[in-house]
Amino acid sequence: MFRKKPSVVALLCFDAPTELRKQLFASIKDSSVKDIAMHPFGFHAFVLQAVAELYDHALWQFRDLVRALEHGRPRIDDPDPDYVAMHDLARHVLHSSEALSTALNVVGNIIDELERYQDIHSREAISTSPASVIRHQRSVLQSMHNRALALESRLNNEISLAFHITAQHTSLSSARISEAARVDSNATKTISILGLVFLPGTFISAIFSMSFFNYSLGNDDQPGQWHVSDKIWMFWASAIPVTISVIGVWWLWQRSLALTPARPIGIMSKSERINDS
Repeated sequence: MFRKKPSVVALLCFDAPTELRKQLFASIKDSSVKDIAMHPFGFHAFVLQAVAELYDHALWQFRDLVRALEHGRPRIDDPDPDYVAMHDLARHVLHSSEALSTALNVVGNIIDELERYQDIHSREAISTSPASVIRHQRSVLQSMHNRALALESRLNNEISLAFHITAQHTSLSSARISEAARVDSNATKTISILGLVFLPGTFISAIFSMSFFNYSLGNDDQPGQWHVSDKIWMFWASAIPVTISVIGVWWLWQRSLALTPARPIGIMSKSERINDS
C-alpha cells in the first residue's frame, strides 16, 4: 500500500482471492474514501476486517467437518474410519492455526507502528485514528486462533478415538477367534479321547483276527447263527488294561504340559541358543 497523493491511497494485492477483493470493494463503497485516505493506517482497518471474515468463514467450514466426524464416529462392531481424510483435515486445521498465529503477529506489529505514529502526530491523528478498529480486529483474530486450536484438539481427539475403537474391534475379533479355536480344540480333544478308547481294542482284535466271533450259514431247517468263542475273555483281559494304560499315559502327559510354566516370548531355550549359534 502506498500513497500517490495525500488524498489517494493505492492498495496492491498479490494472489488475493476473489472473495477478498469483493469484500474490500464492498467495504470501500460503504465508507468514506476521505476517512480512509486521511490516516496512513486507515486502509489497514478495512483490510483486516475483510481478512478476518475470510478466516471466520474457513474456520466454520472446518468446524462443520470436525462436527460431522464427531457425529459419525465408527462403531466398535464395524469400524471403518477414513484415516487419510482425517489426517488431511488435521493438516488444513493446523495450517489455519498457523496462518492465524502469523496474522496476529502482523497485526501486533501494525499496532506498534500505529502507536509510534500517534506519538509523533498526536494532534492530527487522534480524531481519525483507526487504532480502536485494528485492536478490535486483533481480538477477533485472537478468538479465531483459539477456535482453531480447539478444532485441532477436537480433531486429534477424534483421530485418537478412531484408533482406539479400531484396536478394540481387533481385540474383540481376536477374542472371538480364540473362543472359536477353543471350541475346535475341545472337539479335537473329544475325538482324540474317543480314539484312545477304541483304538486299543481295535488293535487287540486285529491281533486275534476276530476269531472270537463266527457266523454259521443257515439251511432250510435252521437259520444262520452267530457263535461266540468261549475264549472271548482273552480279548477283554487284553483290551481293557491296554486301553486304561494308554488313557493313563495320555492323561499324565497332558498334566505335565499344564504344569510346565510358559516360556516368555522372545526367550530361547539353551538348546535353541546353541543351535542358533
